[in-house]
Amino acid sequence: MPASSDKRVLLTGAFRKATRMRPYGALDEAAFRNACSGCGTCIPACPEGLLSIDSRGLAKMDLSLGACTLCGLCIMVCPTDALAHNRPLPWVAKVGEACLPVNGTACRTCEDFCDEGALHFVLQPDGLAAPQIDAKTCTGCGACVLACPAGAISFAPITRHT
Repeated sequence: MPASSDKRVLLTGAFRKATRMRPYGALDEAAFRNACSGCGTCIPACPEGLLSIDSRGLAKMDLSLGACTLCGLCIMVCPTDALAHNRPLPWVAKVGEACLPVNGTACRTCEDFCDEGALHFVLQPDGLAAPQIDAKTCTGCGACVLACPAGAISFAPITRHT
């Protein structure tokens, strides 16, 4: 049963499905829950140490520990096919209001750490350069999130149109 605040959010239309961060290559959440046995084989395979088991006994990814290199080792060792090679990470980085350049302080650390070149800065009419993320190029690896000294970068689920 949802808490009263959860009901209020649902009734006001602001409800958003919580996104669990699953390992690289994970199936959609419902299919992943059915396929993942919670065996933990993927955990030691991750060279970055990003994987663990969540409270439901399923594999999860924690990008606060490091960036995912998308090496695919977790996919290779998964005995249940809960992880598949053709499944990109289902989230994209987004920049929040705490961003230093947005607030007039020079910083481009996130851009420096983005190996994919998905992050770049665009000069605004007020003379400040604002970060822009190319959602098509962003892999959701988390390198920019860890690099940001202001903690202004987070993740948003990718909306797929069918």
